[in-house]
Amino acid sequence: MKQEQVPTARVRGSLPPLGPAKPEAAPYGLVLPLYDLYSPGQMALATFIGTPVAGCWLLSRNAKKLGSSTGWLMLLMGVVWTAMLCAFAVIDKLPGVLSLASIPAIVLVARAVQGRELDRHTSLGGRKTSWGYVIAAGVTCLAILCAVVFTLAVGYALLIRAPSVPVPGGGEVSYLDSVTEADATRLRDALVEMEYFDDAYSVQLHRDGTRWVVSFAVKPDVVRDRKIAREFGDLADDVSRRAFGGDEVDVVLMDELARPITRYAFQNRLRTLVVGDDSIQYRNVSEEDARAIRGVLTDKLGAGNYTAAIERDLRTRVEIYGEDAPTPLESLQYEGYLFDLSRALGEAPVDLRIGDLEGKVSADYRWSDRKEPPVFAQDGTMVVYRDGGTREEAERVGAVMLEYDDDADVMYAIVTRDENFEPARPVVAIHTDDPDNVELQQRIHRLAGALSEMAFDNKPVDLRLVDDQLAMRVMMSWEKRPKRRGAIRPTR
Repeated sequence: MKQEQVPTARVRGSLPPLGPAKPEAAPYGLVLPLYDLYSPGQMALATFIGTPVAGCWLLSRNAKKLGSSTGWLMLLMGVVWTAMLCAFAVIDKLPGVLSLASIPAIVLVARAVQGRELDRHTSLGGRKTSWGYVIAAGVTCLAILCAVVFTLAVGYALLIRAPSVPVPGGGEVSYLDSVTEADATRLRDALVEMEYFDDAYSVQLHRDGTRWVVSFAVKPDVVRDRKIAREFGDLADDVSRRAFGGDEVDVVLMDELARPITRYAFQNRLRTLVVGDDSIQYRNVSEEDARAIRGVLTDKLGAGNYTAAIERDLRTRVEIYGEDAPTPLESLQYEGYLFDLSRALGEAPVDLRIGDLEGKVSADYRWSDRKEPPVFAQDGTMVVYRDGGTREEAERVGAVMLEYDDDADVMYAIVTRDENFEPARPVVAIHTDDPDNVELQQRIHRLAGALSEMAFDNKPVDLRLVDDQLAMRVMMSWEKRPKRRGAIRPTR
């Protein structure tokens, strides 16, 4: 029995008349496709859900329905396309941008390859495939892709897995190249003793020439916290001493895929200088410079409850932690310390940072923002000149204080100008521990004549008493100064 051919189209309308048809005559019927096709928009949705392999799979299904033999080529293109996106994602080269670009790209490919057929299909009343099938195709391709990637990742991890020694409580120390299990065990014991497995769940040890390299696989939040990340770099000195007999050790931070993020070289490690009961940490500076800076800090601050660190990047930075937020008066002192520290380092630029014991910075004194260096009298009185004051005037004010203030009640003075007078009048702001002491006020006020004569070429001088905040407590004008007969006499 002869089988009938399955029709692929339905004819609607009347039959054409017998005889030759006229060229200008309109058609008497329409050919309606019985099959449905995926539209470019549906391919874009499938690509968004299930990567380009899903969109190309729909493209290959269209090719098969249209009788084309290029369906397998479309599917192969989708596989290669998706594999390239995965490769870019592994090496961190714009994976997100390329993935989003794949959506309009699949539309352009569909238009270029099947645009004419899709337009003809639509013009003849052909149907689009259900959106449910599109979503199902995207989800299915995504699930298959995830399964393939997971299988490959597990297989690769098992293939390259290095020998390791376990860490009590979780974690491991793996070792590569010429490193032995005994070396890895020494490192593990040192790190356990130092309690550094709280933020690192895996450690790797290998050799780079004659240098040990300790790599920490750290959690993402550790990588983002630069302070904690730096603490890992500072492990080099302790690890070198505890595990490797003082040999050079580099520290590397790596992500979960064992990709290096940051490397801290041994020569840049944080070292500690211990002198008696005092210690100071330093990095990228010589021990000689560290001793010089320690001498300045001991002279200025004494043996207090603070810690100090020295680090050199573009310039040397001295950090002092354990101090309260400085008052304006103390800020003048710290600004003066910049010059002392600079002299200790051979006139090199120095920055100074002040913070509390928790590491919170309260003041930052930069060499680039420094004021004029203060003047120190022989008795230690510091004289600062600002806003029109000169160094020569500050030196002469210091000499007057030294000669007329035998009790050393005055330790700080500021020489400025009052622009409300014409010409601007010199002003000496004097700090004392007891600015409300009337007897002290009178004695200091009598200095006006000596200051005018010896420091300011007999020009009028106003005096002011200030507190620790440099707020004016008492104003002593030149016009109300004690007369010459009651002027204070030199004490030296």
